[in-house]
Amino acid sequence: MDAVQQTARLLSPALFRHGRMLIAPPSQHNSCWRVFGGGLTAEVNAHDDVRVCSYALKGPDGKTLRQGVTSSLAAALRLATELLYLLCKGDYEAAA
Repeated sequence: MDAVQQTARLLSPALFRHGRMLIAPPSQHNSCWRVFGGGLTAEVNAHDDVRVCSYALKGPDGKTLRQGVTSSLAAALRLATELLYLLCKGDYEAAA
């Protein structure tokens, strides 16, 4: 199973629970994973040299709303997806 399939399998339950979101894997034009939903974007980067992954949630204007670091790509994608959903539905206290 490749990285895209593993990530899709890990995120599938959260995505069905949260409604529709789009996940884009890295490409030749963008080196990060991107999750889109409700006008917001989450960008997840794997930093292999230091063995961590970072995530940043951005608003429609491109400004960073939340950011953080995790120990794995799967954890960063899951957390970014959860926070994106909470911010989209207006649960700002839970997203904080």
